[in-house]
Amino acid sequence: MSAEDIAERMRTGAALQQALREMEAIMRNAPVGIIFTRDRRIVQANAKFNEIFRFVVAAPLLSQGRPFQTQMPMRSQDGSDVWINLIGYVQNTENTREGTIWICEDRSSVKRTEEALKRAHAEQQLILENSVVGIAFIRHRLFQRCNRRLEEMYGWGRGELDGRPTRVPRAILDSANLIILSTDRGGHIVSCNPAAEQLLGLPAADMLGRLPTELCFDAAELDAHRQRLQQETGIASPTAMAALTARAHLGQIDEGEWTLKRADGTRFPAQVTISPLREGESQVLKGFLLVAGDITGRKQAEALLVRSRDELEARVRERTSELHSEVEQRQRAEQRLRRLALYDALTGLPNRALPAAGAGHRASRHAGQLRRGAVRPSST
Repeated sequence: MSAEDIAERMRTGAALQQALREMEAIMRNAPVGIIFTRDRRIVQANAKFNEIFRFVVAAPLLSQGRPFQTQMPMRSQDGSDVWINLIGYVQNTENTREGTIWICEDRSSVKRTEEALKRAHAEQQLILENSVVGIAFIRHRLFQRCNRRLEEMYGWGRGELDGRPTRVPRAILDSANLIILSTDRGGHIVSCNPAAEQLLGLPAADMLGRLPTELCFDAAELDAHRQRLQQETGIASPTAMAALTARAHLGQIDEGEWTLKRADGTRFPAQVTISPLREGESQVLKGFLLVAGDITGRKQAEALLVRSRDELEARVRERTSELHSEVEQRQRAEQRLRRLALYDALTGLPNRALPAAGAGHRASRHAGQLRRGAVRPSST
């Protein structure tokens, strides 16, 4: 072999090595899956192909004597899909070629639960973000998270309430455009916010120590509420305040529409929420929290909507009556025209057009019978 042949072989080998390195770089960094097959079997695949089809290469770990673990979907013999937790061990860490042990754990139920939780969380998040009322999740008396509506109601930025204690700062109470009253267990007011003073027309000093039922609620509505509560539960409430806080005593949040009265005697509709105030890990009932919002604007809008609907229905009925009247008038006019065409106006006797009209009518009817008879199937 000459020196030229050796040099040519070395150049060829170097070129092959360079081509191999380039191919490996392409296979390793290609954004698409690439495979090589021989005899209808895959002999090589790049990382992107493994990622797309979720093939996991365990050899690198097992060859080092380390265990391999992954979760992946598989298909059983009957064609159903299962989610498997796959664990692989080498039999001998000193000689990894002796063989491996594989453990398969069916995680389908766990995976389904996880997917259901994800869907529930997504639906919950959708409700939170689009709710027209404030919603908060609280644990150990700390805000875990709340929706944007609650933050807007109390003037907080996005996420600023998360992690804060549920003891409402005075600034929140002062800025809220809602009547907020807190009471002791007997129902006597122990605190109020400026909005309560403004909406009820009373200074705080005149409200503290009084019962909300005596201060701003309508007596007739309270009596009706006591009767409904007795019918529902079979228990008679001793006082109006006991009836008002009956559901809150049971740990429930009571919400409804009430008519509240101001110090000057004027009244306004309000959406009232009554909830229990509990203290300590034992959750001992401390009192009640009453939150009320003036819904006069909403009621006026509802009344306007009802009035508009009634007016529209009245117009529809009126127009329907007009249409019936127009139809009746048109029918009478057609009858008069027909009589004028077929009868003499002076004598009232049939004219020559009447026999022709009758003959035409009979001819038309006879032609129709002939057409029907032509297509009628034979009975024989």
